[in-house]
Amino acid sequence: MSTKDFIKRILPNFIVEFIRHLNTMKMIKKTHKNYEKVILNLQKEVKNRPIRFASYVVFDSTFGGKKLYELMKNDDKFDTKIVIVPDIARGEENLKKCYNATKEFFIKNYGKEMVLDGWDEKTGEFLDYSDKFDIIYFANPYDEMVHEYHKISCLSQRDVLPIYIPYAFC
Repeated sequence: MSTKDFIKRILPNFIVEFIRHLNTMKMIKKTHKNYEKVILNLQKEVKNRPIRFASYVVFDSTFGGKKLYELMKNDDKFDTKIVIVPDIARGEENLKKCYNATKEFFIKNYGKEMVLDGWDEKTGEFLDYSDKFDIIYFANPYDEMVHEYHKISCLSQRDVLPIYIPYAFC
């Protein structure tokens, strides 16, 4: 194969990857600027009210913020909730089964008043709480398995500070 043919063959892939890299860098820069803005706003706003903190949880087994949640739920500086988020990647039957089991676990262990639905089982509607919280902890790093409203990538562009705590040793 000639050098010219080789370049013709790899150039389209290189250009696509380069453009993808540039778009990723733009997103990172935009996200960082948004974080700075959110943190400044949060510092101003929470002087007069509690910090509204949510844990977005797909499975109870991946809830890595148990200790953090326990500390905050008894502190007047925080208004904490747990939002049950459905797994949309493994079919409707699995979605319902896992969603209801996770919801039941958190209601049993933390109380019904602390748990919010991220999905309405009757209507099939996904619920957006992005404007109800200041900080959202994600127990799931995989954006592909949740609805747009529950994705780290989506919420990192809104007026909320998303955080992720690994559910296992890294």
